[in-house]
Amino acid sequence: MERQENSVLRYLHGDKIIWAIVGLLFLCSMLAVHSATGSLAFKEHDGNTAYYLLKQIGMSVFGILLIYVCH
Repeated sequence: MERQENSVLRYLHGDKIIWAIVGLLFLCSMLAVHSATGSLAFKEHDGNTAYYLLKQIGMSVFGILLIYVCH
């Protein structure tokens, strides 16, 4: 397990606390979007309650990749 952690962490140069804050904000945004848009997505997208959540995940992953490339 330690070997895997080292292989992932060696790519995250810079401040680990800032990366942790980015991860925490990512998780909080997923919770907020899922809880706030479930009924709207059910009505607008034929019962697909995960529509906006999946859209948020896609945009967030793109944003995190952009942060990683720019850092």
